Amino acid sequence: MRVYLYFHLKSASVFTSKVGMDLTARLRSTMAGLSLTRKCLIMFKWLTPLIEITNPPPIPFASISSSQSLGAKQSQNPSILYRLLHASPPVLLDLTNGLADDTFTLSKLGLLGPRIGNRAEKLANWLWFLSTLAGLVEVQAESAMVNALMSDLDNRIYDVELDPVKLGRVQKKGEAAGLVPSGQPNNVDLSVGVEEAGEGLEKLQQQSWSLRITRWKLFMDLIFVSYEVFNVKHCREPVLTFSGLLSAILSSSKLYEKHRSKIAKTQLAEA
Repeated sequence: MRVYLYFHLKSASVFTSKVGMDLTARLRSTMAGLSLTRKCLIMFKWLTPLIEITNPPPIPFASISSSQSLGAKQSQNPSILYRLLHASPPVLLDLTNGLADDTFTLSKLGLLGPRIGNRAEKLANWLWFLSTLAGLVEVQAESAMVNALMSDLDNRIYDVELDPVKLGRVQKKGEAAGLVPSGQPNNVDLSVGVEEAGEGLEKLQQQSWSLRITRWKLFMDLIFVSYEVFNVKHCREPVLTFSGLLSAILSSSKLYEKHRSKIAKTQLAEA
């Protein structure tokens, strides 16, 4: 709708009419209503990071030697303030961003004053900007780790001189790094190892594709929120329009691929 409104306004500069102006006003009102509806639907999203802070996941392989140490740990249960101060920065950003978004939504609904709403909107935009930068750093680090794993697996498979084509397999290599021990002949049965290698590489490729989509989506979000935070006026409408559109398309494609893979796994399990 925003894309249509942008092109409509471009054409309205040439073909001005009362009908076109009325349509523009109705479209702007519809966009504002849909935006408010979306904000109402995603209210209280700060509960998820709050639950993660107050009830952190248990540490694996953590055990208590005796009941006395268990009682001492329960007596020293940290407070909510302690957990907030020791929470990770991305979780705190999500928490404060959700609270600021809800405050702005309540202001739009008329439950809070416009001054509080304007301040909450500015704070939410800044927190969105910071969380987007943190997300880009995290995605870049994870992408480097995934690429290093794929390269390492390829090199280790080549070191044992594995040729999947001669075995009647597809040229996919993955997690089965130690398929043939060092110094062993290559004419052993590697069928199981090749299957594991193919599955491992497929998972890494899917993860790499998902990270690339996430990176581009975060780039679009960064462009969008930068115009809001720094109040950039140059090419504001086209940049906000198409960056928002591309971000929505990337999110939809990632969500579609996630559900498609789940359905495919369910069908394979039932077969």
